[in-house]
Amino acid sequence: MYLPLFPFTRAMSQSPCLHEVLTTATIMSKFCEEYVISLSRYCGKTLRQMNMGFFKARYVRDYVAAAKLKAAVIWAAEIAAVLILGIVLAVGYGKITVMQEGSMDPTLNAGDVLLVDRMAYRFSTPKRGDIIVYKTGDDKKASTHIKRIIGLPGETIQIKDGQILIDGETYQENGEFPGIENAGVAETKVVLDSGEYFVLGDNRNNSEDSRYADMGNVKKRNIIGKVWFIASPWSRFGFV
Repeated sequence: MYLPLFPFTRAMSQSPCLHEVLTTATIMSKFCEEYVISLSRYCGKTLRQMNMGFFKARYVRDYVAAAKLKAAVIWAAEIAAVLILGIVLAVGYGKITVMQEGSMDPTLNAGDVLLVDRMAYRFSTPKRGDIIVYKTGDDKKASTHIKRIIGLPGETIQIKDGQILIDGETYQENGEFPGIENAGVAETKVVLDSGEYFVLGDNRNNSEDSRYADMGNVKKRNIIGKVWFIASPWSRFGFV
């Protein structure tokens, strides 16, 4: 139900105070309306900024987490690669043996700690001059020795007048070695079969090697590996 405006308007004209009150109320109402609108806009903008800030912070957090995970995976892969490489090197190239006697003087001394390359002859054949570690037989309990390869499969070896003959030709060695006083079984010609090697110690007159019947020629299947490094003592540290 609406009240007639005429009496109300007439009353306003007759009462200046009431007119001022209503005018003030109108202005306040308008101010409040504008304030509410402004506040609403401000709050909306703030909420949008907060929303963007939230998603931005979440993005940064996710990015950092992904970067840490990637770094951890790379680190683990590097550690695994190093371990695998270490195992391969240790198994293939790092077998340790100790020179027990003086038969390889002066090249190797008794007590030298040596590294043996067990992969050396997996894809190649032993060469003349190689220093090898080998067993005297197929038995697991067979003794282990270290000597230098002189004769190769198919060759004929003979020791005559202190000199080594290979297929009738004098073998000129790289190094100074004493003349051989005891030719042993090589006093007569020794023919090497396929897969057989004739070995001598560098200390030619104090070495049990292929000149002795109980040692004999070395079969390739009994070669453990090639000596390639002296690890100790420090004064002799280096490649053979």
